Amino acid sequence: MVTTAGIPVALAKLTAERAAFQAWDKVRSLFQTSLLFLSFSGTLGSLLLWWAAPHLAFNVFADPQVYPTLAVMLLALPIVSLSSGFRGSFQGLQLFQPLALAQLGEQLVRISAGLLLGIHLLPWGIPWAAAGLAGGMVVGELMGMAINIFIWDRARAYYHLGKEKPLAIDLTEFKALSRLSLPVMISRIIGGLMITLEALLIPRRLQEGGWGTEEATALYGQFTGVALTLIYLPLVITMAVATTITPAVSEAQATGDRGLLTLRISQALRLTLLGTLPFSFMFYCLPAPLCQTLFACPEAAEILKILALGSAFMYLDQTAVGILNGLGAMSVVAFTTLAGGVLDVAAICWLTPLWGIKGRPGA
Repeated sequence: MVTTAGIPVALAKLTAERAAFQAWDKVRSLFQTSLLFLSFSGTLGSLLLWWAAPHLAFNVFADPQVYPTLAVMLLALPIVSLSSGFRGSFQGLQLFQPLALAQLGEQLVRISAGLLLGIHLLPWGIPWAAAGLAGGMVVGELMGMAINIFIWDRARAYYHLGKEKPLAIDLTEFKALSRLSLPVMISRIIGGLMITLEALLIPRRLQEGGWGTEEATALYGQFTGVALTLIYLPLVITMAVATTITPAVSEAQATGDRGLLTLRISQALRLTLLGTLPFSFMFYCLPAPLCQTLFACPEAAEILKILALGSAFMYLDQTAVGILNGLGAMSVVAFTTLAGGVLDVAAICWLTPLWGIKGRPGA
């Protein structure tokens, strides 16, 4: 969240605006500036977290056995930062095939390498098997970045127009990126903090409510590993809509075509509702069969049913964030993310000891 600093979203918007006017010199300069910044921030962030990893594992997280996994995952941080620059540029140019190919290659390698490494390291213990899965993520990110670099080089004829400039940070472009990326970074820091706070607070608040350590861990696993996994499935649809709508809205806004702008926004919201509402109804009406069939965990059915009540708003929110980012209203996203995060933490602290894990979806 921090090392990418919201650059990919700002890069996508600014690239779409410049491409709309065929300003290829600025497109290339913007990409180079972003890539240099992301290389530096990703490396620095990885080194800082490597230094802090022992303290985080043994003094902050509830289970110090996460240390091997955390240490391995840090290797992926510079790769993820660099890849995000390529994704932002491809998104801004509305070239989505490279995004799909890189994501597909990354996931295939991540799953296969993670399973192989996890099985190989399992005799050393569960913590090292989990570290093996994290190693699969690192290898997958390497594959994704390699695909991005290959396609970017092959697509040179598309964007390599205008006067060539040496690789350097353009301060004008950096200021434009910073103005838009700062609110995005704040939003993502808040989102990242929320994920971390949930992982820290929920098991502890369950224990304070009378549940034992093992029972609290199991309940949290039902919530994150079963119920949330199902709820997040339709995000495949909304993520695709949000990814495509940001540059589409930026392009229409830059050219001043308000009719096209309105049409694209209404189409994105309509597609989100039509694609996700059936899932919300299914999660609410058939929670037990889904949890039993897919995860052999019918205990998570009640959690899934509660989450289903608010799922439609979550799906619409992701599309709305893509629209607002395309309009350049990143500060609105930051404010709403902060407000929602404050309410979420307050509800976790209040409801979880009273209602158990059911109090978390209710938040």
